[in-house]
Amino acid sequence: LQQMNDKRKYVAMFRKYLLLYVGIALIVVPVVLVFSPLIQLFKKEFIYSVGPLQILSLSLPFFFLTSLLQWHFIIRGKIKFLLPLYGGALLLNLTLNFIFIPQYSYYAAAVTTGICEALVFVIMLWYFRKAV
Repeated sequence: LQQMNDKRKYVAMFRKYLLLYVGIALIVVPVVLVFSPLIQLFKKEFIYSVGPLQILSLSLPFFFLTSLLQWHFIIRGKIKFLLPLYGGALLLNLTLNFIFIPQYSYYAAAVTTGICEALVFVIMLWYFRKAV
């Protein structure tokens, strides 16, 4: 908040957090992909959750980056942009889940969650780049 009125400092700080989040995602995603089968050590039946967990882990970069962009929009008072965006993502996710979960089970839920988060990220990034 202290840097929001100094564009140069704000962009530098934003870039620093962007690189931090991308770095974290580049570490976490491979770790989850490689070590998720170990979840069965807690309970054997957890083996069925490995595939969906791995699918969800692929969308982690979007989760990290939408969080950063979301806070940018909140700081800038763009709540009226965020509400319909997340409302639309919710409706899209529900619709896709109703269509695909009956046939593809919880794998569909993992995929549709990632798709919706990626879409939110792309829209936020487009709006962010347009405004900056």
